[in-house]
Amino acid sequence: MKIVSFLVFVTLVVPALGTPKFGRYVGFLKHDSLAREQLAKIDFIVSRSSSNELELKAVLTLHFGGFNSGEYVDHHYDNVRYNLLSNTLVFDDAEQSLSIFVTQFTDGVLKGDVKSIWTGAVGQITLYSDRTPIPAHPIVERLWGEYEGHCGDEKSKLQIYTYRTTEDAAHQAESFAAYSIKAQMPTRCVDGLCTVFRYTNGSYNFFLPKEQLTLVGTVNTLICSVSDTLECTVEENASKAGHCSFKSVTRETEQFVPTQFPSPFPTNPKGSVEEKAISSLKSGEYRGYVFHESLNQYQRASMNLTIFQYGSGSEGGTRISAHSKLYFGDFDSREVIPYRFSEKLYPNPIVGPQNLVFSRLEANVDAILQVTEIKDNIIRGIWYSILFGRVGPFELRQNEPPKIDDTAVVMGTLSGVYNNPDWTLYLRVVPGIKPVATSENPFFPNFVRGSMIMNNGVTPMLPITDGSYDFYTGRIGFTKPTSLGIEHGWVGSRTSNNELRLFHAPLGPIANPKHKPQLFMRKGD
Repeated sequence: MKIVSFLVFVTLVVPALGTPKFGRYVGFLKHDSLAREQLAKIDFIVSRSSSNELELKAVLTLHFGGFNSGEYVDHHYDNVRYNLLSNTLVFDDAEQSLSIFVTQFTDGVLKGDVKSIWTGAVGQITLYSDRTPIPAHPIVERLWGEYEGHCGDEKSKLQIYTYRTTEDAAHQAESFAAYSIKAQMPTRCVDGLCTVFRYTNGSYNFFLPKEQLTLVGTVNTLICSVSDTLECTVEENASKAGHCSFKSVTRETEQFVPTQFPSPFPTNPKGSVEEKAISSLKSGEYRGYVFHESLNQYQRASMNLTIFQYGSGSEGGTRISAHSKLYFGDFDSREVIPYRFSEKLYPNPIVGPQNLVFSRLEANVDAILQVTEIKDNIIRGIWYSILFGRVGPFELRQNEPPKIDDTAVVMGTLSGVYNNPDWTLYLRVVPGIKPVATSENPFFPNFVRGSMIMNNGVTPMLPITDGSYDFYTGRIGFTKPTSLGIEHGWVGSRTSNNELRLFHAPLGPIANPKHKPQLFMRKGD
């Protein structure tokens, strides 16, 4: 896959000190206690307050393995403090478990010290806006995958599966809280028949120097340190019952530069809009597309604006109320994610170009929209996620959506019937019954439900009891009970609107040593 430039800068002119670059920075966080580096990126979103003061928002994402692994956790900051005189930044938010104190922010380089509520000082983060980072130490690898080794004198394997959680999650509760962790350990295999220990719950705190990973099973519990190998203590009934050592056999070549396909929409590199352009905005619905630049896919989107006058004196002026939606499928799809944004007052600032940013009002709103161009009932800008960072450019029009290439891939519905020679999968997307205060599932408030049945005509249909879909990366996962009442799952990716590539947790490489996924094709496509 061709990797192209991923840099889009928003610039603000600062007298005497030159032009600091606010955009995307990519590099590594050095974990001093682990002697490892973790791939990291920061996306800045720039706006101004009613008093013409610079306002900075930012999303920090920490990745496991490379950008191609699909495992990442986020930390978002609604108010990054920038000292213009010293060119320093402070990322500190009561809801986030990480704080960053940037001591160098010049010439496209960002360096700072990182602290965690778990360990105190973590190490130094070094990011660049215009170069490919090269790690100087081993990196923090992805957790999901297959591991081989020994438990005592027995050869064994450990298969770990991760997918985005659908539970209420908080960064301060657990550093890997964005993911559900499930695992199994086949051992004592004879003629393809194995004793399989299943682990239905797990936790992973990658900031700790040892005992970072805990896998809780139906028979025993594994407490592991994660480095080049997994070194695990086996506990049964709260007593130590042995030791296991595993090494990953499914690592891929890490990608240290985010994939970024070129923008199909015109973009304004200044990232600001003239006051007269904002004044030309009209109330109504605007429809168009968000371009997922890491997936090379479009997604239908809409924004509904209400423009009105309110207040008097310094508190009065023109205000914009904005709601937005992302659609899976057409504009009448039931699979939709709604967003509500804080009300905007303009002109803002009083003079000069406007940094028009629609940001979240509620804690569980994922989107931040930066408008960079308004012209002839067309709104263009950059779509951000507080979970993923920069998603890509968007274009919305009031009269009709913009035209896109006939060969373009538009993100479709997830619901449908999928099958392969062994299984039939009935997926159904349903709205959540109750709100989640802080969801790490990008698909929220939608939930994945449905059922599965083997095509042998004997096995009963099994309900899907939990599932999530990370449409920023295509990763999908869900769990179902077995006939014995034990829950396990399928994890993998949605590679197109019609295809799912899934790993079946209870079989996996036990039946197929090459760890190949099963392909599910949407029925009728």
